[in-house]
Amino acid sequence: MNKTLAVVSLERGSGKSTLALNIASLLFSRDSPSSSVLLLDMDFQGGGVTKLLGLVSLPYSISHLTNGTLHPLETAYRHPVGFHIIPNFCEHKKYSSSMLTKNLQKLENSLIVIDSNSGNGLIGTLELADNFIIIGKDVPKIKQLSMVIENNGKTVLGAVLNNISSLSTTKTEEIERKLGKKVIGVIPAHKAVREANSQNQPVSYLYGECLPVKKFRNIISNLDVV
Repeated sequence: MNKTLAVVSLERGSGKSTLALNIASLLFSRDSPSSSVLLLDMDFQGGGVTKLLGLVSLPYSISHLTNGTLHPLETAYRHPVGFHIIPNFCEHKKYSSSMLTKNLQKLENSLIVIDSNSGNGLIGTLELADNFIIIGKDVPKIKQLSMVIENNGKTVLGAVLNNISSLSTTKTEEIERKLGKKVIGVIPAHKAVREANSQNQPVSYLYGECLPVKKFRNIISNLDVV
């Protein structure tokens, strides 16, 4: 049976693609070969992880999963770490969330990590995913998105606050009261993340012991679904 985990945000530059990419990379490193990890780019506005990894000239993308003929892994790029990525070249007209859901069922014993935007991507992600992480800095926007997700019968596992150097326990508890959700991670801005992104790689692949990667690992360790 497949498991699904979506990373979402209403904010531009929130770090959702970086978080989704590194969760996929770290989960594969932890769990292989007992299960496979698929990173699905559902960002139809910017092609989040697709651009982050520099995947601009591949023959297949998420749109090819809607024609019913290809297995999901036939449309995927395999990263050197070992996890697979299905890219998104923002081809809105060739996308069908119902067909995508059907074709992803061809996978067995896989963890599907989804990088999703707030438009078409979120609509499809609400159909695909059961569990959500919301990342950002704007507490009202995080709360707004949390309500949308839960109104669709899905589970918000918690919030991740990005590009914040530190947060006191008192301030964290205050934010949690406002959100009605647990803050499961506080990620600092860090030159290692910027350097890894400039090289089109997960920071966990290039700089596995830097502070943000330690924070990513803590987030994963606190998720019951993975």
